[in-house]
Amino acid sequence: MLSDSPYLFVMIVLAMGTIGFAAARRTTLGISCLIAFLPLFALGRRCFSENAMPFITFETLSVFIIWLIDRSKRATQRAANNRSHYAITLAIFCFLFAGVISSILSQDALLSFRILLVGGVAPLLVFTLIRNSTLNDRDVRLLVFGIIAACALTSAYGISRYGVVKSASVGLTDEDLMSDAYNVSTILNLFGPPSASMGMIVASIPLAISLAVQGGRLNVAVGIVSLMLAAIASVLSVSRGSWLGAVVALLACLALFRRKLRIWIVVVVLVLNGLYGSVAFDFILSAGRTRLHGSGGFESTVRLENNALALESATRFWWHGLGLGRYADVYAYFPDSVAAAIQPLWFAHSLFLTLIPEIGFIGALGFFGLFAVVIVRALRSRNRMGPVAITVYSCVAGILAYVTVASTAGCYLISYLAWPIDETYFMCPTLIVIFAMLGLVDNLSHVDMTFTR
Repeated sequence: MLSDSPYLFVMIVLAMGTIGFAAARRTTLGISCLIAFLPLFALGRRCFSENAMPFITFETLSVFIIWLIDRSKRATQRAANNRSHYAITLAIFCFLFAGVISSILSQDALLSFRILLVGGVAPLLVFTLIRNSTLNDRDVRLLVFGIIAACALTSAYGISRYGVVKSASVGLTDEDLMSDAYNVSTILNLFGPPSASMGMIVASIPLAISLAVQGGRLNVAVGIVSLMLAAIASVLSVSRGSWLGAVVALLACLALFRRKLRIWIVVVVLVLNGLYGSVAFDFILSAGRTRLHGSGGFESTVRLENNALALESATRFWWHGLGLGRYADVYAYFPDSVAAAIQPLWFAHSLFLTLIPEIGFIGALGFFGLFAVVIVRALRSRNRMGPVAITVYSCVAGILAYVTVASTAGCYLISYLAWPIDETYFMCPTLIVIFAMLGLVDNLSHVDMTFTR
C-alpha cells in the first residue's frame, strides 16, 4: 500500500524511465544510470507502508527492463576476446543449480526463490550484459562514474544521518552516542545494516584513486570528493570489518602510485577529513575505543563460532542446502556446536560461508569460484600498462575490498532479512555494483590496449 511519499515515488518512476531510455540507446548507459540511481531506489521503501515494498524492488525491475531491451534490440555483440569461458560458465551453473534445488527442498521455498532471483539472477544478468558488450572508452567511463556516483550519494546520506543522530542525542556521553549509533539509530542505514552500504563504498575507493592518479580536472575533483566522502562514511559505519575493507582498498591502491605519486591528492583528502573530524572527533574516538577494545569480544566469538559451524555444515550439505534465508535452521542439525549454545544469527556474518548450509558446498564454491576465476584471469592478463590496465586493477582492488567486508562484517545476497519476512525489502544494490565491476574486469582483461571506438 502506498504511503504519503508521492514525490519520491514520482522521482523513482522518472528514474526508471530514464534507465529504459538510456538502455534503448546503449546497454552500458542503461546500467550506468541504474547504478547511479541505486541510492534513490533504496529510499523507495518509504513509498510503501511499513517501509516494505511488495516484491520485487525497483532496482531488480530495472535490471530485467535493461535485459529485455537488450534482448529485443539484439544490439549486444559478443567480442571474440570475450567468448564464453568454461570455468565461469561452470561456476554460474553450480551456483544457480544448487540455488534452485535448495529452494525447492526448502521449508520456505518462496523466500528462497525470492532471494535467488534478487541476489543471484539479477546481479548475474548485470555481469553477463557488461561482460558480453563491446566496450569503448566512453562506456567504461560511464560505468566508472556511475559506480562512484552511487557510492558518493550513499556516503553523503550516511553523513547527513550523523547530523540527525547527533541532534537527537543531546545529553548523551560519547560512548552512549556511539552505542546508540551502532545498535539503535544506525547512521549508514540506507541499505539496511552498515556493512551492506560499506561493501559498495569500499569498492569505489580504488576507482576514485585511479581517477585522481590519471589526472584531468574533472577526474581529480571527482576522485578527491569521493575519497573524502568514503573516508567519513567508513568511520561513521562503526564497523570493524568495514574499516578493514577500507584499509585493504587503500593498500591495494599503492601500486597505482608507481610513477605518478601525487602526494598532494592524499594531503587534500586528509585535510578535508581532518576538518570534518574536528567536528566529530569525540564520536570517532569513542567508536574506536568501544569497537576495538569494548564489548566486541563476545560479538567476535559469536561470529567466529558461526563461521566454524558453517564450515562444519559442508560435511552434511554437499549438493544442496536448507534454502536461501534459512541459515538459522542449521543449528538444529548441529545441536552440540558452540554456535548453537550461544546467540543465534540469521547468517554467519560471512557471505561465502553462509551459502554453505543454505545452498550446499558445491553451490557456495561456484559463487566464490566466479570471483576467483575473474580475478585470476585479470591478474594473468597481458594488459599491464595504460588506462585499461589501471581500470582493471582498480576494479580488482575494489572487489577484494568488498570481499573483505563480506567475509568479516558480513554481507548477504540481499541487504537484510526482516522479521517477519513480509517486512523485508528485497534489494541487492551492493551486489549489482560488484557484479558490474566483475563484468567490466572480465571484459577489459582480454582486449587490445586500444579501446574499440
